[in-house]
Amino acid sequence: MDKDVLDTIKTIQMNGGNVYLVGGALRDILLGKNPIDYDLEVYNQSIEQLSKLFNDKNPVVNDKFKTLKLNNIEIALPRLERKVGLNYLDYELYFDDGISLKEASKRRDLSINALMYDFKNDKIIDYYNGLEDLKNSTLKAVDYDSFEGDATRLLRLIELKFRLNFDIDYKTWQLKDRMDIHILEQPSLVVAQYFNKIIIADNFDIELFLEGFYNLFEVDRYKNYISKSQYHPEKSLYNHLVGVIKCLQLLKVDNKRDFKILFWALFFHDYGKLACLGDHELYSIELYETFKDHLITKSKHQDLVRELIRDHMVIREYAQKEDTLNMKRLMNKYKNQFYLLEIVGKCDYGGRVLDYNHDEYYKRMSWFENNILNKYKELR
Repeated sequence: MDKDVLDTIKTIQMNGGNVYLVGGALRDILLGKNPIDYDLEVYNQSIEQLSKLFNDKNPVVNDKFKTLKLNNIEIALPRLERKVGLNYLDYELYFDDGISLKEASKRRDLSINALMYDFKNDKIIDYYNGLEDLKNSTLKAVDYDSFEGDATRLLRLIELKFRLNFDIDYKTWQLKDRMDIHILEQPSLVVAQYFNKIIIADNFDIELFLEGFYNLFEVDRYKNYISKSQYHPEKSLYNHLVGVIKCLQLLKVDNKRDFKILFWALFFHDYGKLACLGDHELYSIELYETFKDHLITKSKHQDLVRELIRDHMVIREYAQKEDTLNMKRLMNKYKNQFYLLEIVGKCDYGGRVLDYNHDEYYKRMSWFENNILNKYKELR
């Protein structure tokens, strides 16, 4: 473990406190991973005592949750929680010296996060079968009722699913349909941070993502929208959405900032077709605006996504019409970020396949490169 963490634990113990390593840090250590952050739960101490103990380190104190932050270490007192609202901060909190280890660990979201390591007795405490679930690579709610009451726990569940490549317990997964509709009621920054961790995960799966947020993104309407256009052999708007995201994944965009912008531009580029029969870009943008703060944290990146949605079709139309004036205007509009619009256009065209077949994706994207993008290169 990190030396600073061990020194912090020793200092608390010397002051009479009982210290337990809890949450994701213990889970990651048991999985053979190096934790980034450490959560310590401390008994027999008050938040005032701990603040004085680490006063020289300028701790950040949260009076409501009675936590103390020291860089990558968070120290918390044992507490009980009762959900009283839809927001993830809407909890009644109870602090008492008599709270048992089992009662305190019940507030955790998943069994693998409810494990505790007792430094004094050098043992792992497991009240909710977390070790077995860790062994079986399973994500399971500690308490189904309390899990359902906090929509951000669904985000955390899916983020862990993709990051750890674990299975989700069936009953836990069924809670999603009553949780995802409340996600936009949560603080936008918190939600955006989770979404952006989810979409860049190595094991990200667009179909599972859509299943997890089925109501939030109106996935049933995507599935029921059947295109009669000759340009969309895949017919279903859902199939097209899955196809364009899989094309983006095949391109292996290493820059995380670029990938996030491209992902959300492609995710919403045809969203407006659910509500209109004509030019759909403006309505796609209108719908995107209702989500953007919960998806993207920086306003300049939000603006760029909006423009990519607006222009996702004209990049091809201008080239096919050999409209060099508008082609030049389009390149000048994006300047050194024109490559983002090129990728959006390429994925939009590449994702129009009947079957999710890599060879077909590459074939269509290659056609777009040779017949559309090369015309822009010639103008340069």
